Amino acid sequence: MSEQTNVNGTPSTIERDAYGQITRYPSPKIRIQVADLVAQVSKNVDEHGNWNFGIQATSRGGRNGAALNWDCYAVGSDLHTGDFLAVIQIRQTRWNKYGNSSRKSYYLIGRNEDATAFAHCVESRTIHAAIADGRDVIRACQTWMFGTEYAKVLRQGDIALVPVRSPKGDKTDERAMSIGSSHGYSHLLICEEVHRNGSIYVLNPTLTHNPGTHSTLRAKGWHKVVTSNRAAQWDFSKVKID
Repeated sequence: MSEQTNVNGTPSTIERDAYGQITRYPSPKIRIQVADLVAQVSKNVDEHGNWNFGIQATSRGGRNGAALNWDCYAVGSDLHTGDFLAVIQIRQTRWNKYGNSSRKSYYLIGRNEDATAFAHCVESRTIHAAIADGRDVIRACQTWMFGTEYAKVLRQGDIALVPVRSPKGDKTDERAMSIGSSHGYSHLLICEEVHRNGSIYVLNPTLTHNPGTHSTLRAKGWHKVVTSNRAAQWDFSKVKID
């Protein structure tokens, strides 16, 4: 199966197999970009596991073992920044004398403003639905992450400001707060007014990333604060930064 895509502004053709995996990239350069990005992201692991691709372990003469592999499902550019992004599948295959089984996790991968790599786990059905419909897989994943059309989102890592016409809920006395991302309270939000109804609505916000990985974000008007969705991931492929 082949399709038209747009990578870094250049229309190209990619080909997929029956499972949706890319078998032909728009160019050898893009194939290398994806491989380099996967190699960089694979270093960002925690105590739950890592991305050591290939055969992990064998015993009993090779009759028991496991192997980790990856495949690419999408390449493209961030709608707002133009930065290169890819969607990959990390697949663990295990075997023993009774047969074999596979477990899979899917990630949107790219680089932050400071050139460090990130991996954000996304749901498989979003990916496969976008492929089946001929939609932009990267954008479909980002829309799923923030729960609204990605074109509307002002993003800083996995925290986003979504423009709204007016706030909901009760006004509070807050003017500054720490916003928790999936890795802790790392985003400082300063604004002129705050309303809460379970969600947070802010007026004229300034969002600063305390570690400094992401650029400061400033916006005018009312915005809803959104923390991105993150799909469940198998422990063999967990990563710790985004």
